[in-house]
Amino acid sequence: TKYYYQVTALNGNGESVKSAEVSATTDAVPVINVAAAASSNPVLGTTVTLSVSGTDDGGAGNLTYNWVTTGTPPASVTFGVTNGTSSGYSLTATFVASGSYSFQVAVTDTLGLATTSAVNVTVNQTLTSIVVSPSSVSISVNGTQQFSATGKDQFGLSMASPPTFTWSVV
Repeated sequence: TKYYYQVTALNGNGESVKSAEVSATTDAVPVINVAAAASSNPVLGTTVTLSVSGTDDGGAGNLTYNWVTTGTPPASVTFGVTNGTSSGYSLTATFVASGSYSFQVAVTDTLGLATTSAVNVTVNQTLTSIVVSPSSVSISVNGTQQFSATGKDQFGLSMASPPTFTWSVV
């Protein structure tokens, strides 16, 4: 909302000497219409879509959305290229490790007024491969060989809680 004011200076006799007009604009803090959310939670892969909906008295197109991690995340997170722009209301977050992540989005209008919304996301380890060691071996007749298996997650890391392996000859 824009307001107009007139300022008048008076001399010692109470007569108007000079006047000037000024204007002032007031602005309301943006409003979160739909709180920050994740497209899936828990996350079983390496990415998730984060989204929020906000409006402002200047219109939704006048807002920018800046996503950050808060607290101490287990690893770094990469945000999509729209972070910090008017298109950042929905973007992809890419993970490099499992764990619990806290996100906060600042919704800011053109005058710098902001409001925030937060969402917590859990990234679960998902078994995606099994590594057997040794991978190839020659065994003598009636010989024995010890093998070991390791489960790897979607990031190529060993599973914190290894799966139970069942061995058989095929």
